Amino acid sequence: MVMLSNEEIIKKAYDLVNIIKNSDTYKDYIKIRALVAKDSLLLNEINKVKALQKDYVKSAYLDKTIEEELNEILERLQENTLYQDYIAKERALNNILIMIKEGLNTTIDELINTD
Repeated sequence: MVMLSNEEIIKKAYDLVNIIKNSDTYKDYIKIRALVAKDSLLLNEINKVKALQKDYVKSAYLDKTIEEELNEILERLQENTLYQDYIAKERALNNILIMIKEGLNTTIDELINTD
């Protein structure tokens, strides 16, 4: 087994971050996120959803009025192409990050359990 210094580990972590930042998935996500940030109506709807979701959780999922309003806004958002693209890119990037995390967890577990 190759032993790395803390500095080498940090460098490899930065290398991994740079690989992610240079990926098409990340670049596409950043572009579409910028478009969403410029669309004040869309941002307003997204912020309403976030606030309603918090209120709905606080109501222990019992407030049907909040649920209905939340569903109405989510339906409108689903009709918005920019929002659909944004969510798709966000999910793709999150999937990459999840795979990396799982890979690191598996590798670390294997290292710990072989000693």
